Amino acid sequence: MWLILREGTFLVVTGAVLAAPGRFAVARALSALDPLDPDHAHILGTLPTYVGDQVLLVGAPMLVVAAALLACAVPVWRAVRIDPASTLCAE
Repeated sequence: MWLILREGTFLVVTGAVLAAPGRFAVARALSALDPLDPDHAHILGTLPTYVGDQVLLVGAPMLVVAAALLACAVPVWRAVRIDPASTLCAE
């Protein structure tokens, strides 16, 4: 059980760490756009974006990591509950 959770955690955390520079670059690019400019209004809508928005830059990856860990844990939990002898006899 811990082997699969450890591998899943490693992949998810590695992806979140490698995506961090991209998150900051996109946040800076979006903050450079002027929401009042008619050419950019369809891109930004009415939501303001800030380079230092900590809730977005930290909260969103944490939510993705939590969802991925749950996606790893549920199949492992279901597999651990099955009796190995009955599984081998069925095949």
